[in-house]
Amino acid sequence: MKKDKKPFYKRWWFIAIAVILVINIFGNIGKDDEPTAEPVTKEESKSEKSEKEDKAKQETKDEETNIEEESNEKVEVEEKEYDQSSLGFGIDELRDRFDSNADEYSLPFRSNRDTKVEEGEVYDGLILANANDFINVRALLTKEKSEVRQIMMVAQGDGTEQSGFNILVTIGVLIASTNPELSADERGEILTELTQGAQGGEVDISITKNNVEYTFNKSDLLGIMFFAEVAKD
Repeated sequence: MKKDKKPFYKRWWFIAIAVILVINIFGNIGKDDEPTAEPVTKEESKSEKSEKEDKAKQETKDEETNIEEESNEKVEVEEKEYDQSSLGFGIDELRDRFDSNADEYSLPFRSNRDTKVEEGEVYDGLILANANDFINVRALLTKEKSEVRQIMMVAQGDGTEQSGFNILVTIGVLIASTNPELSADERGEILTELTQGAQGGEVDISITKNNVEYTFNKSDLLGIMFFAEVAKD
């Protein structure tokens, strides 16, 4: 009789990756050095009155330029046709997939079912899920069909193995939710490729599978960022 294969998040290599990332990536986020204030010197002009007049004229000119630029930008927004392609499913289906995979992977939180859609000028958005202040997942929706176009996770570890593990499992859940036809091993391979690049010093790694582009980004300011979105042509 064949033994059941362990899901990727219970295998030794996944646990090893989680421990290494907690030490090398998550533990250092949010611990930036305090900025050093630099002295600012002010030069005095020979003719203070003339300087003030020139400054007033320049400010008026800049204000007129800004008004013109804002007007042009507004026209461009109205005339430009924005890409309304999607991942092929709506927010309700995404929530169902997320919760189902969260159950399978023992993620300690589920999707937010009562969050309202926030209307935007080009795309709409909402909070898909969040876990305290450490993990926040948002979804971007198309205007035409209200289908999911992009999913973004922003997370910051607290230096513990559990927080790093939860972040990695959340990424695994999002991969499974956007590419349900992939096997557990294939999902694990995507996660491994993304995170190994971060360990090697890269801060922006992307992989495309079945027209879904996955991007892993590490920022000292924001923490860990993960995107699942329509693949770029």
